[in-house]
Amino acid sequence: VEGGEDCNKWQCVPGFVKSVSGYSCVNLTMLQASCGKHSRCGTCVNAEHCVWCGSNINTGGTGSCIPGQAEKPLSKRGCRYDGLGALLEGPSCTCEANQCDSECKHADCDSCASDSLCGWCSSTQTCMQVGLSGPKFGECLEGWISAGSCRTDLVIALVCAGVSSAVVTFMCCYICIRLHRRARESAESASAQQPSSADAQAIISNLHSFPYKAPPPPEGPESAPAANEPSADEEDPDERSCCICLGNYSEGDDLRMLPCLHVFHSGCVDHWLTVSLECPLCKMVVQRESGHSRQVILEAERLFLMGKPHLAPAVDEDQLQQQDTQHSQEGRRGCLTCLFPPLSAAQHQHQQQQ
Repeated sequence: VEGGEDCNKWQCVPGFVKSVSGYSCVNLTMLQASCGKHSRCGTCVNAEHCVWCGSNINTGGTGSCIPGQAEKPLSKRGCRYDGLGALLEGPSCTCEANQCDSECKHADCDSCASDSLCGWCSSTQTCMQVGLSGPKFGECLEGWISAGSCRTDLVIALVCAGVSSAVVTFMCCYICIRLHRRARESAESASAQQPSSADAQAIISNLHSFPYKAPPPPEGPESAPAANEPSADEEDPDERSCCICLGNYSEGDDLRMLPCLHVFHSGCVDHWLTVSLECPLCKMVVQRESGHSRQVILEAERLFLMGKPHLAPAVDEDQLQQQDTQHSQEGRRGCLTCLFPPLSAAQHQHQQQQ
């Protein structure tokens, strides 16, 4: 240390140079080895005590990274150290420091953006050195691209096309899956509603059958119908016809009665029950057991043959609710109303007289 007690004036011994902070010395040999690791100007000038020498923007030659420092703070000119660590100033300062004019001279965006030390400014169409968040030197108003693809429009278009294709494919697959599931559910539902051949035959064998006999004509004045009561000839024709084939009942036709007391041709209703177990008229589900006593069934048969099915015993409402849970209470009441319409005053009086 020279200068006695004044520590502000001191110098490093030969072979050492002052550090950037100015409070320590750095071995020149070690510094040469450290600077020699950099093969490009852009990385060389960012290292402490290193400058880039031997290349020039006009000559396009190659250079090397050696120990040195900027002529002045933030100066573009760099001065190198001699063998003893002294800084060669003045005309000898021909190296590059802080900024490299020989870097980032790419002519197109692709080659510029592929260089990790460079970035492309779209507004000025120039390749510039990369700083922290933009150009290291100079200014780029818009379109700064670094370490990426210059064909951003094409990349965005490809990404959008890929996403759109994925969404369309997903929606198509979803719709196909939903349609397949709905078709399968419909098939399962139809299969569940359609009885098996064995079940249909078992139900048919338990149904009450009887031959059709035309109702006898009324005899005597006592049995004459009241003024407001329709005669046998004036009865509703639907009561004497099969609602499945729409054909009238003829003498001797084999008829079959369902548990709901509706009557049909045996052949018609047998075929119907192989397709559906619901009554064609009231939609009541036909079970193996009718739930009626033999007396009730025979009474319903007698009244049917007399042309007075509306006087048949009423079907138990609780039985309908247990057998057909799929229909609403309103639908079941409508079924009973169609099966047993309310009597007029004259019909009610005639029934009491009988």
